[in-house]
Amino acid sequence: MAGEGVIAIDGKTLCGSFDTAPKRSPLTVVTAFAVATHAVIGQQGFRAGEGDSKIVAAEPF
Repeated sequence: MAGEGVIAIDGKTLCGSFDTAPKRSPLTVVTAFAVATHAVIGQQGFRAGEGDSKIVAAEPF
């Protein structure tokens, strides 16, 4: 089966989630998706620090 054993990782930054008062970075959600079964197998939200990327949130998967 095509895609068997493949885990897709996707990250999205939520529009309007930057908090200007405390200068907090925007909220980002990273999702792990099992391609063969079309199922979400994990999802993690995080606020990136200076120099961080979505890869930091994907590490627990």
